[in-house]
Amino acid sequence: MNENNEQVIRQKSNKGVIIVLIILVIGLSCYIAYDKFKVEDTKTVVNETTDTTTKEETKTTDDNIINEETKNDSTTLNTEDLYKQFINNIKVRNSAEMITLTSNKDGSKITIVLGTDNKLYVETYNDNDTKIPGAVGSGGDYTGKYINIDGVVRIFHTKHTHSEGGSYSGLLVLKEDGNLYILRNPADNDYNLEKIEHKNIVYAYDTISGTGTTYVVDISGNQYEIK
Repeated sequence: MNENNEQVIRQKSNKGVIIVLIILVIGLSCYIAYDKFKVEDTKTVVNETTDTTTKEETKTTDDNIINEETKNDSTTLNTEDLYKQFINNIKVRNSAEMITLTSNKDGSKITIVLGTDNKLYVETYNDNDTKIPGAVGSGGDYTGKYINIDGVVRIFHTKHTHSEGGSYSGLLVLKEDGNLYILRNPADNDYNLEKIEHKNIVYAYDTISGTGTTYVVDISGNQYEIK
C-alpha cells in the first residue's frame, strides 16, 4: 500500500468518527429536551392535582361548616317549635289548677287558683265573690279574687332562698309567651311578678333537703335551681 492509499483511508476513518460524534450529540440533545419536557409536564400535572385537591378539600370543609350550621339552626328551630306546641297544648284546659301556699310571715295559708280562663285567683269563701272558671268541687263552685295576672298556662309551688336566708314558699308562673315568673310572697298579698331567666320550662319540682330547693326543667331536660 502506498502513501496515497493510507492517506485516503485515514481521511475516511476521520469522517466516520465525526459522523458518529454528530449522531451522538444530536441524540443526547434530543434526550435532554425530552427529559426536560417530562419534568415540566409532571410539575404541571402535580400542580393541577394539588389545586384540584385543595379546592375539593376547601369545598368539603365549607360544606361541613354549612351543614353543621344548618343542623344547629334546625335543632334550635325544632326546640322552639316543640316548646310552642307544648304551650299551645297546656293553655287550654277543662279544669282549674290550684296550689296552697304558706305565708312567709305568720304561717297562714292561702290557695292560688289558675282558672280555665288563664287568670290567677286567690280562693275566698264569700258568696258574692267571683266564680272561678273551671273550679268546681264536691261543695260546688270555688269563688275567688282575681289578682290581675292573666295569660297563665301553668303554676308550680317553689321553695326559694330569701334575701334573709332560709327557704321560703312562693309560686312559679308560666305564661303564654313562654316566660317564667316567680311570686315570692303571694301568701302575704305580694303579687309582684319577677321574671326568671330560664327559658322553655316545662316542669318544676321541690327537693327534700335541710333548706328546701326547687328545680325547673326545660324541654331539653336541663335542670336549674331556683334562687
